Amino acid sequence: MSEHPLNRARLGYFPGDEILSLSGFDKVISRPVRLVAPYAGTVNCRVRPEEEGLPVETFLHGRFPFRDPEEWKRRLLKGWISQGQRILRPGDPVTRGSPLALFHPEKSEPSVPDEIVLLGETTDYLLVYKPAPMPVHSGGRYNKNTLLSILLQQNRPTARNASLVCSGPDTLKNYSSKPQNRLRVIHRLDSVTSGIVIFGKTDTFTQKMHQAFAQRHLRKKYLALVRGEPDSGDVAIDTPIKRKEGLVFECSSSGKPALTRFRVVEKKAGKSVIMCLPETGRTHQIRLHLREWGYPVIDDPVYGAEPYVNTPEKKNRILQRHAISLLFYRLEVPGDDLFFDLFSMRGYPESVVSHL
Repeated sequence: MSEHPLNRARLGYFPGDEILSLSGFDKVISRPVRLVAPYAGTVNCRVRPEEEGLPVETFLHGRFPFRDPEEWKRRLLKGWISQGQRILRPGDPVTRGSPLALFHPEKSEPSVPDEIVLLGETTDYLLVYKPAPMPVHSGGRYNKNTLLSILLQQNRPTARNASLVCSGPDTLKNYSSKPQNRLRVIHRLDSVTSGIVIFGKTDTFTQKMHQAFAQRHLRKKYLALVRGEPDSGDVAIDTPIKRKEGLVFECSSSGKPALTRFRVVEKKAGKSVIMCLPETGRTHQIRLHLREWGYPVIDDPVYGAEPYVNTPEKKNRILQRHAISLLFYRLEVPGDDLFFDLFSMRGYPESVVSHL
């Protein structure tokens, strides 16, 4: 097979429907990053019915398992956590009704790659490349360093390669101040997964896409670099998935139905490129099903063949902060004759292979 198509991007050559090859992988050893200065902030969190009556520190650790229970006790003793007019202390039960207000005078966020690329825009949608690790929207430790927040904060197209792919100088300009340009989340992509993300710009288009996702009237294609060389070219893994603990999931007969089809693209020297076609959308589905097949993502710290994160606290802490070799590169909506393909677009980033 010819040179890796993403390496060609550096030379200004952009292929169409070519697929990844194991030949030509470059190891990128440095990346631009986005840092956010510490800031005072408050996060609101509502109590679910099954959580009512729990000690507040138990509730908080269940909701935010990446943070140590002792840290929550320290914040409670400082008076930073309240519910309604009540300052909560360790051991206080949480109740339904008013949300908990979690204050921190110097909230800090993990850094993220400063590598968002604008791939295309119409009156209906905005299409971008999301690097990893980066969450799509706010949650947990992330508020400002998310894909959506960064897009809304931009006053000019500062993303890398933006000049190559923006439809005009105002592609990102003043989205937050123009209601007609409000970005609507259509789908999500795990923080550790890179690839294309589509935001709706109109209610009509967003509702149509939401319906397509809900009814599975679409085809999603991912590429993964895995450890091992499978014998078969095509295989389907039909194994249910359920939450194990915190943000970690597992394959289990008592879980929700999940089906992923895999196709071997290329194999060499103990590793393979696998095309992944999920037919359901469970959390961490591709990663779990690759492990179930026996060929996990080569650098997955949680679901890999030899995960180096082996405690619940560490697993939950690292789930959003470690990029893995998994790329969402194509989305097709056959009924509406729509398709989005990363490799067929000018401006897709060389950083896609930074961790391969």
